[in-house]
Amino acid sequence: MKLRTQILSGYALLALLVSVVSIAGYVGLKAVSGRFNVAINEAQPVLTALHDIRLQATHLAFTLAARTADSQENTQPGHEANEEKIAQDSAAHAEVPDDLDTAKGVRSRLTAAVSAYHSLVEHYFPDELPKADEIARRTEHFLAANDALDVRGQRDAFEAGIARVAASLDALRDVVDEAAEEEEGEFAAQRDSIDTDLRRHLLAILGTCVLSLIAAIAGGAVLATHISRPIHALQEAADQLGRGHLDTHVDVTTDNELGTLQCRFNAMAEDLAHSLVSRDYVEAIIESMAEGVVVVDAEGRIERSNSAMKRLYDEAAQGPMLGRPLHEVFVVDDQEELGSDPASHRGFECRLRGAQEPPTIVSVSVSPIALGTDSRGRVLVVQDITERKRNEERLSYLASYDVLTGLPNRRMFLDHLRTTLARLPWNGQHVGIMFCDLDRFKFVNDSLGHSVGDLLLQRITERIREVLRPGDVVGRWAGDEFVVMLDEIAQPGDIDGVAEKLVERLRQPVQIGPHELHVTVSVGTACAPTDSLDAEELVKSADLAMYTAKAAGKNNFIHYAPEMRTRTEMRLMLEHALRSALDADDQLQAYYQAQQTFDGTVIGFEALVRWQHPQMGLISPAQFLPAAEEAGLMAALDESVLRMACKELHGWHEAGWRDLRVAVNLSNQSFRRSDLVEVVARTIDAAGVPRSAVELELTEDIVMENVGSAVETMERLCALGVHLSIDDFGTGYSSLGQLKRCPIRLLKIDRSFVMDVTHDESDRAITNAIIALAHKLGIKVLAEGVETQEQLDVLRVWGCDAMQGYLLSKPLPAEAARAWLAARQA
Repeated sequence: MKLRTQILSGYALLALLVSVVSIAGYVGLKAVSGRFNVAINEAQPVLTALHDIRLQATHLAFTLAARTADSQENTQPGHEANEEKIAQDSAAHAEVPDDLDTAKGVRSRLTAAVSAYHSLVEHYFPDELPKADEIARRTEHFLAANDALDVRGQRDAFEAGIARVAASLDALRDVVDEAAEEEEGEFAAQRDSIDTDLRRHLLAILGTCVLSLIAAIAGGAVLATHISRPIHALQEAADQLGRGHLDTHVDVTTDNELGTLQCRFNAMAEDLAHSLVSRDYVEAIIESMAEGVVVVDAEGRIERSNSAMKRLYDEAAQGPMLGRPLHEVFVVDDQEELGSDPASHRGFECRLRGAQEPPTIVSVSVSPIALGTDSRGRVLVVQDITERKRNEERLSYLASYDVLTGLPNRRMFLDHLRTTLARLPWNGQHVGIMFCDLDRFKFVNDSLGHSVGDLLLQRITERIREVLRPGDVVGRWAGDEFVVMLDEIAQPGDIDGVAEKLVERLRQPVQIGPHELHVTVSVGTACAPTDSLDAEELVKSADLAMYTAKAAGKNNFIHYAPEMRTRTEMRLMLEHALRSALDADDQLQAYYQAQQTFDGTVIGFEALVRWQHPQMGLISPAQFLPAAEEAGLMAALDESVLRMACKELHGWHEAGWRDLRVAVNLSNQSFRRSDLVEVVARTIDAAGVPRSAVELELTEDIVMENVGSAVETMERLCALGVHLSIDDFGTGYSSLGQLKRCPIRLLKIDRSFVMDVTHDESDRAITNAIIALAHKLGIKVLAEGVETQEQLDVLRVWGCDAMQGYLLSKPLPAEAARAWLAARQA
C-alpha cells in the first residue's frame, strides 16, 4: 500500500503541476483578452464615429455648394436663351433624386453620426464629454452655415456663404481630427500595453511550464530511483541465490511493499539456508487443508490423498483409496469426465461412492501436474457441497410448495392445472375445480393464536386429502383458502358429489389440544371445458362461486354460473360509482320516515340514505349498501348522511318544529372509527342543532361483537349529549341482560317480529316480552314496520312507546317530509 501511495503521490504531483500551468495560462489569456476586448469594444467604435462625422460633413458641404451654384447660374440675366438647355438637363436628370433630398439625407446621417459619437463617449469615456460637446457645437455651426448658403440670385451673398461653410467645415474638421488623433493615440497606447502584457504573460506561462517540467522530471527521477533501486538489489540477490550463495541478504532500504518483499526474500533465503523447506513441510500443508486433495498418476489411479478426503470418502468403512481408479471413488453420469485430457483444467460435481445417507455431494476441481513438458498426472481438490445442495433443493421446494401444509402453492397448482387443461382436447374428459374457503378461521386465529390456527390448517389439509382420489391435486391458494383439481371426471355433475363430501367432512369438529374447534367451509366449483379452458379464469370462476356460497349462508357449495361474474362486475361498478357519488353533491340523498308516539305525537324522523344515480336512476340500498360495506365506504357514507340529516333538522327547527329529533344509523365500520366521537360532535355543531336532538342507531351485532369496548364508545357518545338506540333488536341473538350495561334510551323491535304479531303466537310472545323487560330496565320501545291498524292496536295494548312504518308514512325526500309535517300540523 505504501508503494502504491508513493506512485499515486507522483501522479498527484504531476496533476498538480499540469493544473498550475493550466491555471497560469488561463489567467494570462483572460487578462490579455479582457484588455483586448476593452480596446476593440470601446476605442474602435469611437474612431469609427469620428470618421463618419468627418465624411458626412464634407459630403453635405459639397452637395449644398453644388446645388446652390447651379441655382445662381440659372438665375443670372441673359440666361433665357439657355432655357432649352435647362429643360434638356432637367429631362436628363428626371429620374435622379433631387439635390435637396440628397442634402437632407446627408444632413440626417451627419446628425445621427454626431449623436452616436456622443453616446459612445458618454458610455465609455465620460471624462471626454467636453470634447464631444465641442464637436456637437461645431456641427451645429456648420449646419447653420449650410442653411444660410441657400441664397438664390445673389452672387456676393453666395460667395460669402461659401466662405462661411468652408470656415465652419474647416473648424469642424479640426475638432474632429483632434479628437480622432487623441483616440488613435489612446488606442495605440492600449495596443502597446496589450502587446507588453501578452509578452509578459507568455513569458510567465513559459517559465511556469519549464519549472513544472523540471519538477516533474526531478520527481519522476526520484520516484523511479526510489522504486528501481530495491528492485535491482532484489534481482542481483536472486541471481546470487540462484548460483547457490545461500547466505545472500538484501539491505532493507524502505518501509513500503518493496521493503516487505526484501524482508521476505531475506526470510526465504534464511529458510533455504537452514533447510526448513522440505517434503515433510509440503505434506503438512496438504494435510492441513480443509478440502480433500487427491493426486492421480498418469494412468488415472489414486496415488495419494489427504486426511480431509479420507473423511469425506469414509475410508475406514469403504477401504483405502490408494491404487484405485477414480470411477471407484467418484460416481459421475459421464465416465469420460474422469478420463478426459489430463492436461486440461476443469471442474464438475458428483457424489462419492459408499453407503452414506444422504449421499455426499462434492465439487471437484481438476488441475494437471506437469514438470517441464512431461505430464505427471492430475491433482483433484474436492469440496463437500452436500449442505449447499440441500439448501438449493429446499429453496426449489419452497418456490413450489407451501411450507406449513406441504401442498403445492399457487404457482405450482396453476402449472399442474395448465398441463392438465392442455390434454383435455385429446382425452375427452372434464376437469373440476373446487375453491374452498374456511368459515370463521379468523376467529380461531384471533382468539386462540396463530399456532393453533396453523395446526388447524394442517388437520384441514389431511381431511381434504381423505375425500379426494389419489390422482387429484390439492393446493394452498392463500391464508385459509384451498384449491382442488379433480382430473378426468366424466361429467360436470360429479364435482357436486365430491364438494358435498368435502363440506360434510370439514363440518365435523377438530380436536386440537384442549380445544374442540368447529370450522366449516364454503366451496365454489367450476368445470373445464364448460366454464373455461384458461387456468386463471377457471380458478377465478370457482372463486366467484365460493363468494356466492358464503353470501348464501356459508357451510355449503355452489357451482359457477355466468351471472355470478355479472354480479361481481356490477358490484365493482357500484363501488366505483359510489366513490364518485360521495364526492358529488347531488347523488346521495337522505329520505326521512316519521316516528310518533301512540297518542299521535310526531317525535322525529329516521334518516335513510338513497342514491339517485344520473344514469341508473334511483338505486336501492339493498344493492349499494353491501358494496359500500365490502369496499370500506360505510364510514364515509354514514358521515355524509349524518351531515345531511343535521342540516335538515336545523331547517325543521327554524320552521318552528323545535321538538323534532332525527335518527341516523351507524354501521360497524363507523362505530370502530377511533375519531367517531370527534366526527359526530364536529358534524352536529357545524349544523347548529342541539346535540340532544340527534339519535344514533346501532345494530345489535355491533354492540355484541365486543361489549366492553362498545360500552366505552357509547358512554363517550352519550357524554356529548346525543341519544343512542338499538336498531333491529331481536335479530342479534343477544339478551336484555347483556344490553343493560349499554347507555341506551330506546329499543327498536325488528319488523320481522312486528309483521306477524297479530297472528303468530311466537312473535306475539317475543314482542310482548321485549316491551315488558325493556320497561323494567327503563328503556323505551319503538316498533318498526307497522303497516296495519291491527298491529298498531296490539302494540298500544302492550304499552309500546312509539311506532314507525308505512301505516304512518313511507320514507320521504326532504321537501316531501316538510310538506307531510305541514299537513299534519294543519
